[in-house]
Amino acid sequence: MLQDPAGGRDASVVPPSCAPDRHPQRDFFIADLVEVAPRDDMPSMEHPLFALRAGDRRVRTYERNGMRVMVKPGFDGCATIHDKDVWIYAVSQTVAAMNLGRVVSRTVRFTAYDFLVATNRDTSGQAYERMAAALGRLSGTRIETNIETGGKRERGYFGLIDSARVIERDADQRMVAVEVTLPDWLP
Repeated sequence: MLQDPAGGRDASVVPPSCAPDRHPQRDFFIADLVEVAPRDDMPSMEHPLFALRAGDRRVRTYERNGMRVMVKPGFDGCATIHDKDVWIYAVSQTVAAMNLGRVVSRTVRFTAYDFLVATNRDTSGQAYERMAAALGRLSGTRIETNIETGGKRERGYFGLIDSARVIERDADQRMVAVEVTLPDWLP
């Protein structure tokens, strides 16, 4: 903020944000990420499941208190922190449906356009391509962990999402809808 000559702040001048607000009106969407709070995500913060950059093909292993988490990238590399937005958006759609008393399915269907607008991304053709690539990385990244319940140790293998589908129109190949099947392990 700029200061006026008397030493106070000029409330009419606001510093620019890091990202432009491309889509200021969001009140017609089912689940606005600002208003929907998905359940606690402590495990992915304690053991980072997402890479910081695209193309990361390292197998990462985290251990703490006898628990081990191994993150194995797919062919296109590990899912990135930017890909996590698709994951959170799909989960937020499920939470919104539960909050409205609707029947909830692990398969979430939404439009790519709604996702891009809700996450303040541009809606160019490249943005749709980046979203499709994110779905590939999310479905390709696999997690291996040892879980102890009831005195028995169990090794689990799962993905960040079970599957994804992009439904396109025949003539112009535009995305009509996206379906993401969330894994069983999500609460």
